[in-house]
Parts: sequence; structure tokens; C-alpha cells
Amino acid sequence: MTQGESRTYVTTTTNPWAVAFLNDAATLGYDAKIECLKLLLEQKPPSKSKLNTQLQQNHNINKRQANSIIAYVEGAVKSVKECRSNHLEELQGKLKHATEVIKNLEKKIKAHSYYLQAVEQVNRGKKKKVPKSLKPKYPDACPMRCAHHLTLFRQAQVKLHQKKRYTHKLRQKIAQSKTAPVHVNLGNKYTVEMIGSKDESYGNQICQLDLIGKFLHIRVPYGLEKRYGKYIQWTIRLPKHGTDLLATAWYNRQALTYRFIQKSLTEWEIHITFDVEPAPRISAPVLHRYFLAVI
Repeated sequence: MTQGESRTYVTTTTNPWAVAFLNDAATLGYDAKIECLKLLLEQKPPSKSKLNTQLQQNHNINKRQANSIIAYVEGAVKSVKECRSNHLEELQGKLKHATEVIKNLEKKIKAHSYYLQAVEQVNRGKKKKVPKSLKPKYPDACPMRCAHHLTLFRQAQVKLHQKKRYTHKLRQKIAQSKTAPVHVNLGNKYTVEMIGSKDESYGNQICQLDLIGKFLHIRVPYGLEKRYGKYIQWTIRLPKHGTDLLATAWYNRQALTYRFIQKSLTEWEIHITFDVEPAPRISAPVLHRYFLAVI
């Protein structure tokens, strides 16, 4: 069974009233994000309901706005932890490979050292000939492009030394990555997230799109009601491409998530994200096309 794909459509607004509101909402929301992040990174973070209540009380926002902030910060924390896990896995893979290289180099260098010792004993007359079990692993000649005029055996010894230093640094990095505190970057301060849900009217309770009138209708946080009122709305320019998919999601009451990002002092980007069904495959299989061509 195919899974749904996430699509994001972007438009902009230069409405002065919208720009002023988004600036204030971003400042209010960023303080709430910082507090939410600190609480989530504690050894015993509070439950989601307690965290939601605390954010409402401390930052004068409603429940759905607090839920959006919590969802955004939880996503950022989860992303950081996954990135750290992937980074550790990558470092451990490099350490494993370097360890295998060191093991093979030590084996070849040790075997070649025994061969050189046997050759030296033959030259001194202590032995008549080199045992058949001992064979050279490296030729005596230097590579033509070697800047330091080192033999291949000497180069292998230098490489072994460098690989051991490399593995030592890798082990230090792995140890530091495991014990270092989690550092989460919440991104640009001037962003506002309004995460939707399919069980809410028109996919989002705090930000609703009117496709017929082509405007956004937003629930203002309690802390900004004195200046902007309970609700604020402004006209929106719909994206040129994908409007049919957006209209389908809007009509089917799918979850619509809105993210507002400041591009300049007078312009904000509006990102509208929702899930769509993947496009069906319309091309024939390779063998089928081959038989059709033969026929």
C-alpha cells in the first residue's frame, strides 16, 4: 500500500496589517518555544497536558496555539536526536572500517618484517636461504611519484601510524557525542507555525483558508487581542501551481499546516502543507514495453 506524500505550496503577503501581526506573533511565540524547549530537555519533562497549560498561562495564548508550539519544538528535538544517532552510526562505521584497515596493515607489515629479518640473516651468513613460508609483501623500489622517496613498505608504516591516530580521534568524537548535551536550533526567530489536524474545521482551528473569498482567517493569541482583536484576516494570493490539490484537501477537510516566515521587513512567506495521495504509475513495465516493441 502506497503512503501519502506531503506537499507544501508557498505564497507571500505584503499586507501591512498582516506583517505587523506576524511580527508580534513571532516574538510572542519564540519566547514560548524557548520555554518549551527548556522543559522538554529536562531529565523529567512534564506531561504534554501540563506543558500546554504552563505555556498558556505564561505566554497568554490559547490551547491550540500552545499545541502548535509543542509540536514544532518536539519535532526539532526529535530531529536533533535522530541526526545525532545517524552521526554516531556514521562515526562507528568509519571506526570499524579504519580498524579493519589497521588490522590488515599490521598483518602485512609484520609478515614483511619477518621476511626482511630472514634476508638480513642470510646476508650475514646465519642462514643459507630464506624460508619458503616467508614472502615479501612490498617491493623494495620506491614509487616514481613519491615526493618523500619512501619505499612502499615505509609508506605502509606511515599509513598505519596515521590510521591509528585517526581511530583515536574517532573514539574521542564518539565519546564526546554520546555525553554532550543536546543542542537544538529553533531556526529563524521570525517564524510562526500553526499546525492543523483533520478533526478540526477546515483542517486547522487557529488558521483557516477561505478558497472562495481567497483570504486567511486567524485566531489572534490572547496577548495580542487588545491590538488586533479576537480575529484577523487578510487576502491571500494562491499559488499558480497545485491549486487543484489544495482545493481538494480543503474540501475534504484534511489537516492543513501553515508556516509564516519573514523574508524582509515588509514581506512574509506563507507555507501551506498537506498530504496528497501519490500519483499512480502510468508507464508500462520494462518487459511489457519490450514485447510491445517486438510485436
